[in-house]
Amino acid sequence: MREYAGLSLEIVDISEAEEKIDFQSALREISDDNQIAIIRLHKNLIAGYSTINDIYGDPILVLKVDTSRAIFSLGQTSVWYFLISFLIMGVGIGALAMLATDRVIISRLTKLEDEVSSIDPNTLELGQVEASGDDEISMLATSINGMLDAIRRYRSLLKENERMAAIGETAAMVGHDLRNPLQVIVGSIELIKKGLNKRGDSSDGCEIEKWVDKIDAQTDYMNKIVSDLQDYSRNIKPTREEADLEALMGDVVSSVDIHGDVDVSIVLDEGLPDISVDETLMKRLFTNLILNAVQAMPDGGSLSIRGSLQGDDVVISVEDTGVGIREENLDEIFKPFFTSKAKGTGFGLPVSKRIVDAHGGTISVESEEGVGSTFTVKLPIFHLSREDGAQIPQAELEADVQTDATSS
Repeated sequence: MREYAGLSLEIVDISEAEEKIDFQSALREISDDNQIAIIRLHKNLIAGYSTINDIYGDPILVLKVDTSRAIFSLGQTSVWYFLISFLIMGVGIGALAMLATDRVIISRLTKLEDEVSSIDPNTLELGQVEASGDDEISMLATSINGMLDAIRRYRSLLKENERMAAIGETAAMVGHDLRNPLQVIVGSIELIKKGLNKRGDSSDGCEIEKWVDKIDAQTDYMNKIVSDLQDYSRNIKPTREEADLEALMGDVVSSVDIHGDVDVSIVLDEGLPDISVDETLMKRLFTNLILNAVQAMPDGGSLSIRGSLQGDDVVISVEDTGVGIREENLDEIFKPFFTSKAKGTGFGLPVSKRIVDAHGGTISVESEEGVGSTFTVKLPIFHLSREDGAQIPQAELEADVQTDATSS
């Protein structure tokens, strides 16, 4: 049987089996449910045990079959080979990943850091980092460039604010220093006029009065310059009141010296609501715009003033057919000291813009050289609350009126 099976077989009497250690272990594991016991004898040998029963069902013999564990050893060796190969592959892949990471990420981050570090704060306007690619690092570089652009804008704005502050301080000082002697001159002119009136008509008196009128006109012009300087240097806080736009524009046009060669037309849409503005500042604003328009038409022309309602804004345009403004000057005209006139300080339009800004509006200009200019002022419609003087937007007021009508 041993030769036929090609296995190492051993049959032992049950009584002898109970005296052998390996048989004892096998007998303890054999039961009715488990007829075969497998025991590892040592690392290279494994044995199987089973009992042979007599006709009464009692065990009388123990069959032992042992065999080499070559297959197990081969499998175990294969597992070790697999683990070692996997470890070597992991190390290789890790090295390749580190190399790729260094090339794709770390080296680019290092380069980005060097570029950022090399930016000189004193020449920030020239600073820029390379932002090629379409990944997170390129997005970071783009964000850095955006931050640099924002810093440049804020630095430019800060410089401009500092310049404006210096201009404002200078304007306030000059305006203050000129106001007192101007008042003396104006008072002296009034006294001279009174004296001439007492002397009666004479050729000398008429000639003197003519020169006094010229001095008076120049004094008014100087007084306007001082007012512009002081208005530009101070914070403008409108004292709002309900104003009729038609009456306001009529007062302004009648107060401006418009020579006869200029045709003036005022066209306001019907039903324009009253607006909550500072009338004094509004008159100053439109006086500046109309005076500029008249001065732009030394040989005559047309001056058109139009008013309309656009949503929650009242839009007033002042259009002339004068000399126009050069395209390169359109971005400069609202800056102080800029003027294209032979006689002017360059404060009229900057003050006008500050007045519009203080009312929450906007002012814009369209112009063509040799054709004319159009200044457009947009002012939000506000109404004063009767209870506390607070400003109520037109749309909110209309909504309240509709709500009241519905509830009633």
